[in-house]
Amino acid sequence: MNINVANGYRLPTVGLGYIHQFLLRFGQRVDEATHGLLSRAEARLACSLTDRYKYGLEVHLPATYISDGHVVPAEFAARRVADDAEIAFRKGSRSPHDYFCRVAVIPRQDHVLALLYTSQRRFVELWESLPEVRGYGYWDESDPPEDVSESEWEQRRLEWEQSLPLVGAPRCPGQMGLFFQAMTNRNLPEVTASDMCAFAPTLEERTMALAIDMLYPEFLRHMEHDDHQLPAWAVMLEFSEWIDGSGMQRKERKMDEVRSKLEPLPSEESFLAQIPASVATDIDPMIARL
Repeated sequence: MNINVANGYRLPTVGLGYIHQFLLRFGQRVDEATHGLLSRAEARLACSLTDRYKYGLEVHLPATYISDGHVVPAEFAARRVADDAEIAFRKGSRSPHDYFCRVAVIPRQDHVLALLYTSQRRFVELWESLPEVRGYGYWDESDPPEDVSESEWEQRRLEWEQSLPLVGAPRCPGQMGLFFQAMTNRNLPEVTASDMCAFAPTLEERTMALAIDMLYPEFLRHMEHDDHQLPAWAVMLEFSEWIDGSGMQRKERKMDEVRSKLEPLPSEESFLAQIPASVATDIDPMIARL
């Protein structure tokens, strides 16, 4: 039977009180990191609206984001990220806005085994940077890491088999130990317009984003007829290849055209202003990619 515990770690046994405080410290770091990730994500979304409006383009959004023919960029960004996080929570799907983070701890006689559950690379980096944490994964479908001896690899196998029985009725880590919830996709930290200004993309990043957004419909109009039958992900792949290849000069000219019309730095006022918006059957291509 295959065993794959790539997210396995080992902690020292220093008492439950210390482990509790250690997990609380990790939770605080995750909370701070989540606030930064949210601020950056919401700033990009808000800028996508304010930049379109400043350039003179219409803003088309699903009806749920529009009130009386207007949208507030900061409010749209917060709702869009929260909606994506909720979908990830309910469906268990992957999303850049999935901030779920949980740790399972399983006490052993002379140490503690731990499992980290998250799709955010930043959270993994925070966890593995803690001095108490040591990688202790195991898998039998490929070779062990070069810095792990055969005897230690076998010891890891035995420990994970004992801690997560795979014979008979399957058991989850919560039945063998304890769970610590570091972050959920609900009740996310609040982000202010000031926070978004601090994490806003640069003028060059915003210029490229808007130029690409404007070139996407043009690319679709010139696609081969058969290509219109491709799934959305394949069309986006062809568009990316075109942008980096034969469409490179077209992109650079469009960026020169866009750059001069955008504000060098987004402001809190622009994020909180009401801008005209109309209902679309789908979200703008660039916003969908964020």
